[in-house]
Amino acid sequence: MVKFVFFLYDANLMDACYYGDNIHEVIDELYKNAVGILDYCANVCVPKTKKNIKFWWDQNLNLLKDNSTQSCKLWKDMGKPRSGPIFDKYYSDKMRYKMYSGI
Repeated sequence: MVKFVFFLYDANLMDACYYGDNIHEVIDELYKNAVGILDYCANVCVPKTKKNIKFWWDQNLNLLKDNSTQSCKLWKDMGKPRSGPIFDKYYSDKMRYKMYSGI
């Protein structure tokens, strides 16, 4: 709160306005003060979290993703067949992962 009051009435800035000093410098200083106060408030009030946290991700998705990745690798290594047991496994693992994850 003290910083906010200081922002509203800074004697040096008021004197500069009164005596006709460069108004652009005064405006820049007021702007810097306002940004500083907003930054301070954000640091104090807004909780910090890690980036890219998927709150909906769980152990089942880890397992489904691993299965999908492994069957995809095998499918590619076998020349990307369009039918047969390798394709069926790849496609079913991929669809299971997509359905569960909502992708």
